Amino acid sequence: MNLPTVPRTIKVPRGYFDQPEIELDMTRIDEANRRMHEARFVNPATQKELEGLFNEAANEAGKYMAWIDYEILKIKKVHDKNRARVTLGKAVEEAKRFKAEGMKMNEDIRDALYATDPDCEKSLDIMNELTTAKAVLETAFWSFVRAHKSVAESAQNRGSAPTPNLVGTIGRTYESPQANFMGKDERKSNG
Repeated sequence: MNLPTVPRTIKVPRGYFDQPEIELDMTRIDEANRRMHEARFVNPATQKELEGLFNEAANEAGKYMAWIDYEILKIKKVHDKNRARVTLGKAVEEAKRFKAEGMKMNEDIRDALYATDPDCEKSLDIMNELTTAKAVLETAFWSFVRAHKSVAESAQNRGSAPTPNLVGTIGRTYESPQANFMGKDERKSNG
């Protein structure tokens, strides 16, 4: 029984801070997920519909992954600029202070400066959120591709698989009631 579904959207951040979030309509993806189990017992009546549903859901997940990839490229650019600002600004100031105290600037200190900078932290959080959203969609995408292929192959195999007409006696088939389990006619060998 298919229950009525409420359309669901997920929001993902944009690569530039000043842009609104992207809303992704998950209705088709959710429907394909709910019907994934039907791939196990597909029949000629449901084959084409399931193939179409899984194909459309895979296409939609693929499109969303491409959008997210573009946002990841943008936030990576923002994050690199934030790190450069810290390196050329705060790190230079801190290096002077460390030198006065007899210490040297090193990679660990620079990493600490990046980690404590609010803009670096924000851009890294957005990059991580986008990467996670893409990973979830990529998992769904490949599941739908496999389900589509499984439905297509399953229905194809059902149409061409031989179905023996067994009569209920082990070793005997309907077509040759005199043959034993190995296919030999018992009457000819005994007499």
